[in-house]
Amino acid sequence: SSPSDAVTVTIHPLPDLSLLSTANATCNGESSGSADLLASGGTAPYVYDWNSGHTGAQVSGLPAGNYRVILSDAEMCRDTVNLSIDEPTAILISDSITHPFCADAEDGSVSVSISGGTPGYTLLWSDGSNGNSLADLSPGTVSISVTDANNCELTADYDLLPTYDHCIFIPDIITPNNDNFNDVWIIRGLEYYTGVSVEIYDRWGKPVYHSQGYDIPWDGTMDGIELPMDSYHYIIRIGNTSSKLVGNITIIR
Repeated sequence: SSPSDAVTVTIHPLPDLSLLSTANATCNGESSGSADLLASGGTAPYVYDWNSGHTGAQVSGLPAGNYRVILSDAEMCRDTVNLSIDEPTAILISDSITHPFCADAEDGSVSVSISGGTPGYTLLWSDGSNGNSLADLSPGTVSISVTDANNCELTADYDLLPTYDHCIFIPDIITPNNDNFNDVWIIRGLEYYTGVSVEIYDRWGKPVYHSQGYDIPWDGTMDGIELPMDSYHYIIRIGNTSSKLVGNITIIR
């Protein structure tokens, strides 16, 4: 063939795509990662094709994940870069809850321990305190906000419910026979009230016991003398109100 029949082949230089830097997501589940790429060589202009649908050499708002970027130049020559964006683990609140004994009790508590996220935690409860626990709680809702060193935040609400519908539990029998079982009249729940008085009468209305407060439970005696087996009538007054509880307590020996 003659020289005029020669075919000219142009070889284009390949572009080069480099990863300059990445920044991980600040908080778990947050789209705050970024990546900075640099294209060189080849034939400008360049097109960046991200598998996430992003475009450009500098991309922000990335969630954690693996990414592939294909660089194409004006001659459709290509280079590829793979990169990863990481994220912290999620903040985790582990809790232990003690519910109040009853509606009028203030003996509930919540304690927490924190893990995950980026250590360096700040705790803020709904009452303004910032320790790991709250105590002396009545029924209701308390909340906590946990912020880690990256300013990531997690909140939790705790509903404290009364364990029992009624606060005061009054036995109807005592057996004061010195066997260390049910020898005295234990009235559970009086400790949640102030200004309590307890009165006991025999079947003829004669007073046999009276106590302002109930620090020492009744043991079935009157002035140190054992009372006979029988049914007795009680009146328990609560606070400075007209509220009172009445019923019968029986001595069995």
